[in-house]
Amino acid sequence: MVSSLRNFLLDNRGLYLGDGDGAQEDDEYSSSSLARDKIDAGAASHISTCQGLIRGLRSDVRSAAAAGEAGGEMRARHLEAVCTLLEAALKSACSVYAELKAIRVQKEVEFQRLSRLEFKARKGSFSIERGEKSFLFLTPCL
Repeated sequence: MVSSLRNFLLDNRGLYLGDGDGAQEDDEYSSSSLARDKIDAGAASHISTCQGLIRGLRSDVRSAAAAGEAGGEMRARHLEAVCTLLEAALKSACSVYAELKAIRVQKEVEFQRLSRLEFKARKGSFSIERGEKSFLFLTPCL
């Protein structure tokens, strides 16, 4: 299950980061945004499921060890180590997800910043043009 999360994230990396054709039309942006949201939901679901399964396994191991079931202490230590390894693998997969999400947020912030700069540049050029026109109307004719 943990490896399926990692594979899911790596398989959908290009779609998640928007590394497609490079076209930035509103319809395409909104559809890719929906796809990203679906990937977020899928990753969150995988993470939650994996955490629950690992917690359940660890609980079963501890209750079996407390009950003194067959296999003894060595088996209990082995299963505890398996749980620890599964948690480490899940943490690694979560770091891939966190990295993708950070890149996504960084790209969105950059896009918004550039949009604001473009708006200010357009607004500024309009003000300059308007200012020049008003200046021309205020100068006396000789």
